[in-house]
Amino acid sequence: MDELHRFTDPAWADLMLQLRQREPGAAQVLLDSGAVVPHANIEKAQAEIAGASSTG
Repeated sequence: MDELHRFTDPAWADLMLQLRQREPGAAQVLLDSGAVVPHANIEKAQAEIAGASSTG
């Protein structure tokens, strides 16, 4: 895949292509953006999701 057409933000589309191509540093950019939040385990991730859905 050399192109993405479903993203309206060209920078985001470029980052998604970088991730697909496994370019060094792309995953860190995604983490730094706050769009992805790592958790220690599935239970902590589920608790975070449950807490967010009950307050939002």
